[in-house]
Amino acid sequence: MDGISSQVIKYYQRISNRDAFVSVQKVKNTYLGFGDGHRSFFVVFDEYLEEFSKRIGKDRSIRTYELIALTRMHISWFMRDKLNLVDVPISEVDAKFAQEY
Repeated sequence: MDGISSQVIKYYQRISNRDAFVSVQKVKNTYLGFGDGHRSFFVVFDEYLEEFSKRIGKDRSIRTYELIALTRMHISWFMRDKLNLVDVPISEVDAKFAQEY
C-alpha cells in the first residue's frame, strides 16, 4: 500500500507542477496510465504481442511468440508480487525497473 500511496503523491506533484488545476480524476488517470499521452506498460506490450502474432510464419516464429508471452506473464507476477502494482505508465519503466526485475 505504501508503494501505491507514494506513486499517487508523485503523480499529484507532477500534475500540480504542470497544470494550474489538479483533480482526483487527473491523478487517477495518470496513475492508471491514461490521458495526457500516457499509455500503460501492458497496453503497449499487448499491442506488440498482437502485431508479432500477425507475422508468425512469415518472419516470426511461434516459439519466439510463446517466450515473449511467458516474459509478459513473469513481468506481471513481478509487478503484482514485488511492487504491488497491476500496471504502470510506460513512462515509468526505466533502468531501475529493469534492474529490480
